[in-house]
Amino acid sequence: MTGTSWESRLLELFDDLEQQAAGLDLVERELQVSDLAHSEYAQVTLGDRLRAAVGLDVTLLLPAGLQVRGVLTRSGEGWVVLRDAGDAAWVVPTSHLLGVGGLGPRAAHPSTGSVADRLPLRALLRRVAEGGRPCLLHLRDGSRREGVLRRVGQDFVEVDAAGSTLLVPAEALVAVRWTP
Repeated sequence: MTGTSWESRLLELFDDLEQQAAGLDLVERELQVSDLAHSEYAQVTLGDRLRAAVGLDVTLLLPAGLQVRGVLTRSGEGWVVLRDAGDAAWVVPTSHLLGVGGLGPRAAHPSTGSVADRLPLRALLRRVAEGGRPCLLHLRDGSRREGVLRRVGQDFVEVDAAGSTLLVPAEALVAVRWTP
């Protein structure tokens, strides 16, 4: 009998050690999965998150305390378009975003966008200029200019404002609002 209890205790000890090893293996595997998830998420861009948010009601935080709230209707290479509650459209270069609220947890790969979403900001601003509608330009220093976009150059826009022409460097544009 003593031999059987000794063998039984030895088997119990091995069983216990195997369970501990399996538990450690499970913890190590969870850590590896967690590291992999963090590594994968590190590849997600702001553009990926914005593409996945098309159709959502978002709030954009911009320089000089400007906040724009509306439905994200398009997201492209370096820009987003929102439609606000007053049915005005906003073009916002993503380079001036200070924060974005209302995004879901998802991200979308660049290949999910349309060809138009890959156009640069100046191409979008040319479309606004073609409409010939009055716009409100919000500038980086917090000032605003009303006028009609006439032409769009490589790195500037030309605005007819109060009977004169104003050239605005593209990097100074924080947002352009107009009613389509």
